[in-house]
Amino acid sequence: MSISHTHTGSVRDLGAFERTIDLYMRRNPVQFSLVAEIDREVSEQILARALRDVQARHPLLRVSVDRKAPQARYRWAESPIRVDTAAEGTPWQAVVAGEQTRPIATEPGPLVRTVLIPAEASSFIVLTFAHQITDGTGGMRVLADLVAALDGDEVHGRTSSSGWDVPPSQEDLLLALDTTVPPVGPPQNDLMNAPGKLTPYTARAPHVSALALQGGLTARLVTRCHAENVSVHAALCAAASTVFHRAGRRRVRVLSPIDLRRAAGLPDAVANRFAGARTESQTSQAENF
Repeated sequence: MSISHTHTGSVRDLGAFERTIDLYMRRNPVQFSLVAEIDREVSEQILARALRDVQARHPLLRVSVDRKAPQARYRWAESPIRVDTAAEGTPWQAVVAGEQTRPIATEPGPLVRTVLIPAEASSFIVLTFAHQITDGTGGMRVLADLVAALDGDEVHGRTSSSGWDVPPSQEDLLLALDTTVPPVGPPQNDLMNAPGKLTPYTARAPHVSALALQGGLTARLVTRCHAENVSVHAALCAAASTVFHRAGRRRVRVLSPIDLRRAAGLPDAVANRFAGARTESQTSQAENF
């Protein structure tokens, strides 16, 4: 069943960052999955209807990537988001691992798919996104809107880039900001600037596991992060780096995504709105962690 609309053909060129992601994905597919646990049984038909509502709300959930043109372009895709149903009781971790072994084709689109996992008196929904169309924050927006649609909420009434108002590239948005170059640039560090090692794509299933922190431990973590004026992400990166240091590594580099919606005040949208930030730690810094 195709999506009914009067807009066909080209949407817009991929922005510079989107093109970088797309070029990388030609040899190393990059996609990510998010999981929602629903406390009731959800049928494939109900899920498909909710996905249509969410897809109509976010334009980049309705595109493909045309690589045949001199510059890659988004084009409208005619199909709804694909829904597969796994066997009842299948662990969602196994589904997520399997999703990473199957690259999402750039055509005919759309660049997102769904797996429904029936469970006893509940359901799990796995959404997998190609990275050309959104980042993790945008994916969480889609997941939240999908849950709201399943609950019968009027998600289309909220502020969004709905209909055919395609989110611009982040480069176009950043051009409107103050781009005054500071008189002194960031300090240069050869070790920090050295390229990382690229692991070739092999289609092997990754190891996927889950850890749920208890409420009390979560509250302590958040309180400590507030006291130290750091994010939970930063605390988890520091903890992981400490593990590597105690295993014998002298230096650890971490590449973290920075959400430009908050960091640069960019409008919220289901799109790529992030930059990378590198941090380094040394063994001596992990002694009192």
